[in-house]
Amino acid sequence: MEEKKYRSHRKRLELLRNRRMSIPINSSKERNIIKKYNYYTLVNGYKDPFLVNRRDYPADYPQNEDLYIRGTNPSHLEALLNCDNNLRNIFLKRLLFIEEEIKNAIVESFYDYYSKNLTSKHKKDNLHRENEYLRRDYYDLNNNKKKIIMYKSGKIKIFDSEFSDIPSDKPIKNCKKGEIKRVNQYEEFVSNVYGTISRQRNKKQSLKYYLDNHRYIPMWVLVQVLTFGNISKMFDIQIFEVRKQIVNILNLNSGNLNLNENFHTISNIFNILNIYRNISAHGERLFCTSTKIEIDDDYQKFSLLLPGYNRVERCHKRNVELYAREFTTLQRRKNGLFKLIFCISLFLNKTELKKLVKEIKKELKDLESVLKSTSYNNVLFMMGLDFDWEERLLNR
Repeated sequence: MEEKKYRSHRKRLELLRNRRMSIPINSSKERNIIKKYNYYTLVNGYKDPFLVNRRDYPADYPQNEDLYIRGTNPSHLEALLNCDNNLRNIFLKRLLFIEEEIKNAIVESFYDYYSKNLTSKHKKDNLHRENEYLRRDYYDLNNNKKKIIMYKSGKIKIFDSEFSDIPSDKPIKNCKKGEIKRVNQYEEFVSNVYGTISRQRNKKQSLKYYLDNHRYIPMWVLVQVLTFGNISKMFDIQIFEVRKQIVNILNLNSGNLNLNENFHTISNIFNILNIYRNISAHGERLFCTSTKIEIDDDYQKFSLLLPGYNRVERCHKRNVELYAREFTTLQRRKNGLFKLIFCISLFLNKTELKKLVKEIKKELKDLESVLKSTSYNNVLFMMGLDFDWEERLLNR
């Protein structure tokens, strides 16, 4: 494998021209774009929609070299990078609000339940202290088994092995078994809490104030310094009744799933939101990021929003296999950016959702005005948004 040695600006320009990128010698604008950005960030990060498919290479062109679609210039890559930056900002703004909503719902549900159901006066009087509310007694430490089944029809279902009967008459493509080890989750969560307190006590004014003046940290203060990932674990270890109340507050119920299956999908949704929250906050490439974390196809009609899913339902009823090409297209769209948009939409009212869709569409329209149609269509393909996603989402 070739060593990746440093190249000067002139050598980088020469390399890109050899790969058929259009960088006129008399165009300082295009040359300066390559100079302006970290080469890895701009070129390696955003080149893919602008490359010729290797199957279409000229016979004498090396298969191990990139070849750009004719007419591609650095401005096109910069336009995609800027679009990606703007999309991150659009999503991050919503994700931070959602994070706050989830934190508040957990705190409210925890205290509402235990203030009504604790019989010990001592425990009630101390439930605002972390040495009380972090005790094992308040959390579900029972292991829980689940199965994520992908049928040959293309349908995905998440079953709680302890509470759900899995149909035996449907041909299965694959089955992933998982066990939620809540003791481990609880211990990891508590360890993260005390680690966060130790690291942040002199950085976060709220922690410093309570520790200096009260010698304890209320849960509603603690959650403000916990990561979205920690909050997801906090949801997973709540007892059934508290989780049920959290889901009700957030309006995340799905009537066609039982509550335990609902909890599994909601936990996955929190993990999906956490992944994209971190990508957006840390400035990582977003537009082509996909995640295979499953959402039950029947959860709030998620998969029915995708084109061609009626074929899946027909195949499922007839116990036949979905064609490979249809399956690949369905999975690409299901795991792409639409999954994030769907997850965010669960927390928005109709007006807020329309605003989100409008902002995304504006960025895509601005990008379309700059790129050649082939490259723009490649971008939509990589996003998994190469269908009428906005109409389907707004009309659900």
